[in-house]
Amino acid sequence: MTILDHQKIFQMESLNALFEHATEGIIISDRSGKIIKANPSSERLFGYAKDELLGLVIEDLVPRRYASSHSKHRDNFNAHPHARSMGKNMDLYARRKDESEFPVEISLSYYKQGEETFVIAFIIDITERKQYEESIIKLNQDLEKKVDERTKVLHE
Repeated sequence: MTILDHQKIFQMESLNALFEHATEGIIISDRSGKIIKANPSSERLFGYAKDELLGLVIEDLVPRRYASSHSKHRDNFNAHPHARSMGKNMDLYARRKDESEFPVEISLSYYKQGEETFVIAFIIDITERKQYEESIIKLNQDLEKKVDERTKVLHE
């Protein structure tokens, strides 16, 4: 085996390790939204067993109330693919196998293999971040209430 062969094997193994051990969920789908590859983190995020995501469509992971409009967003992305974050200034949610929903941050990218375009979604569960943000909002509201109450007392 040549040095070049060893380098190619190392590169393939490294890419596979990145995919398999990434903490973010990574899902690869074809243009129709059919899931062709999913890493273990995405299976855990969505509550599926190994390889259960394969063959599903992306809309199976979108809250039901948004699933029909999501296919239009997919078509728009396919028409003009470019790496980007989804839902700028919006709250995005995903749907687990058990139908529960959770807040997510999603970035999209794509690659071409021959004439076929594939979409790569990087998914992060932001439940803890959202809970923290909500607690900060609540603390601020409580503080404003206390300031108002004390201001009223001072003016009496």
